[in-house]
Amino acid sequence: MVVLSRIVVASSGTLIVLITSRLLGPTGRGTFAAMQAAALLIGTAVSFSMWLGVSVRIAKSRETANQALPFALLASICSVPLLVGLAFASLPSSSSSLAARLTVAAAAMAIMVYSIIQGIPIGLGRMRDYSRADIIRGAATVVLICCCLAFTRSTVALTAMIGAGYVVATLVLVAIVPIGPRTRRPSWRAFSWPTFLDSARVHPANIIGLAVFRLDIIVMAVISTKANVAVYSLASAFAEGVWLVPAAIGVIGFSDVARASTHEARRLTILGLKRALVFGTGTALAIGGVATLAVPLLLSKAYGHAILPLWISLAGAVVYSICQATAPFIMIGLGRRLLMTLITAATLVINIGLLLVLGPKYGAVGASTASSIAYATAGVLVLGLFVAVDRSRTTGSNRAPTARR
Repeated sequence: MVVLSRIVVASSGTLIVLITSRLLGPTGRGTFAAMQAAALLIGTAVSFSMWLGVSVRIAKSRETANQALPFALLASICSVPLLVGLAFASLPSSSSSLAARLTVAAAAMAIMVYSIIQGIPIGLGRMRDYSRADIIRGAATVVLICCCLAFTRSTVALTAMIGAGYVVATLVLVAIVPIGPRTRRPSWRAFSWPTFLDSARVHPANIIGLAVFRLDIIVMAVISTKANVAVYSLASAFAEGVWLVPAAIGVIGFSDVARASTHEARRLTILGLKRALVFGTGTALAIGGVATLAVPLLLSKAYGHAILPLWISLAGAVVYSICQATAPFIMIGLGRRLLMTLITAATLVINIGLLLVLGPKYGAVGASTASSIAYATAGVLVLGLFVAVDRSRTTGSNRAPTARR
């Protein structure tokens, strides 16, 4: 069910990109892509990965589930000044109105609330409900976007629909997940402080990982034209489809690695890595072939030069699937969380650094090249880390009996 929800959400995202690219034109699509990326990045950053802390608290004491929603609402209300400030900072002042910035902040707030309360079904072990809410979010967002486009082409209104999709998912999640009656007054100190501490341990890696996928679109909106942002966002949306199977392998891998012995976890990781590369490559070829035919037919001539950035992005996405398949073993099996965080941070630095150099001159091609080089570097580094650490462990285990003799 989790895999299905990922497929639906990814498909709905790609569909929104195609629809808005068709109806808004390159300039409008570029503006909308930057606002959407800013809302997602800000909402996730300010949520501080508190879904994890919430899930841990609920897993330890199911009676605390009724405290999660008030906690999420209170946290988001207290974060309003920060959300607004980040919205003003993330959008270029020359081309963004006050309404656009406030709408981004409101959408980010909706994303923040939904992100936090996702910890409720995770903590209760109700992953089917978690997946249902995500599927409804993807479908509802597409419907809301289409309804909005029937009346207006305003990027502000479309961004508001993105936030509305998260509001719908939040209401669905609250309705279908049994959080129990409020039998006692919530102890905010006992609930909120441990939640914050648990989340703080993983938030840096999470937000850096999200920034790798979204920050470049925001930067691109500042250093290049909206038309180039539109083309690059189209290429990125298609390229992210490569990760459907590798991401599913990674999700399953965290559970398998946590239960298995080191030797068995290593075997499962190697098998998952092979599958990720095979499925990732096959998916990339299929997406590239379909997009090469579909983009000229469905979109205007302004997107005619989107094919080259698309194929460049697909190549980098295939190599990056190495990270998704091997990350569970490296982080859990080998306990190298810090190294994975450093590799992710290096990926972000390389991506943004190359984007600042290549983006202004080469547009979408430069942005795709920058991201692909960064993704490929991350894939090679993670694979090298996996091989090196695995080899050292194997060598050490082989030498141990000799030393005892």
